[in-house]
Amino acid sequence: MLGAGGIGIELSTSMSLMKYDEAFMIIIIIFIVVVSVEQLSAIIRKKLI
Repeated sequence: MLGAGGIGIELSTSMSLMKYDEAFMIIIIIFIVVVSVEQLSAIIRKKLI
């Protein structure tokens, strides 16, 4: 699944227990974290280059 310290396990458990609202929130949180890190990375890259 995902290799981010158990997030994949939480997502898998939520899906298997049919807690789709919880699974959706986990997916949203993952998305927000990924987009934030990408934005921060782009800012740092612009300052270095």
